[in-house]
Amino acid sequence: MPLFWPDENQHMNSRSNALVIFTKNPVLGKVKTRLAKSIGENMALRVYMQLLKHTREITQELDICEKKLFYDEFIPAKDNWKDDEYDKFLQGPGDLDAKISRALKIMFDEGYEKVIIMSPDCPELTSLRLKQAFTLLDAKDFVIGPLKDGGYYLLGMKRYEPQVVEGIEYGNGTAYMETIRRIESLGMSHKALPETYDVDHERDIPAKLRKQVGLEEITSIVVEEEIEETVVEEVKSEFPTDDPDIDMFKDEPLEDDEVDDDGEIKKSKPKDGTED
Repeated sequence: MPLFWPDENQHMNSRSNALVIFTKNPVLGKVKTRLAKSIGENMALRVYMQLLKHTREITQELDICEKKLFYDEFIPAKDNWKDDEYDKFLQGPGDLDAKISRALKIMFDEGYEKVIIMSPDCPELTSLRLKQAFTLLDAKDFVIGPLKDGGYYLLGMKRYEPQVVEGIEYGNGTAYMETIRRIESLGMSHKALPETYDVDHERDIPAKLRKQVGLEEITSIVVEEEIEETVVEEVKSEFPTDDPDIDMFKDEPLEDDEVDDDGEIKKSKPKDGTED
């Protein structure tokens, strides 16, 4: 049963609530890197694109909050997130904990009273769950959505508390419990949402998502190459551009990347050692 059913007649001032969505630019080889080890980089990118679409579908009609999309590398000139519904930002430099802390501070500095930050990686997340989270903040200082792997998919609060997020290590299965410990050490209240999962490994992909992306067991490089053209078109559809000089699919080296003698990019890992 749902944790809490909001009153459909209850009014929420959307201008006092901010929903922050952390997303990665869909670049081949830089999203869903753990998943790519088993299904290939092209299919992993395709899965991520579908997760972004799901997130867009469950958030675009929300009228209880203002929506903020934080890209990790650059803000595209065009994308499928409507400009009149989503304000767009860059996450900025640093590890994930620093990026989360920075985004939260920006929102509270702008005057929002309730701020929720979420991941776009959960295929079972619903708009109702997001509404529940904002409602729970009426009575609690924090709301948090645990993941089965020990992380969390959502964190909400009513005031900026950097010590709750800064220094948290993600990707090692301890982020949820460590965050709870820090909240309680401040003497503040919290409420947990129902547990769910994100997609990090092939076993995490539900049947519906497998069907949506056309995922079959990939057993050869030939199969991987056959789906590349379709994935390229999907990326171009997500980030349309009329500029022939812009290749949204091309993987450009970042500051921490190395390029070998053949011009190939050596992928750099996040400074905190985690993988997406």
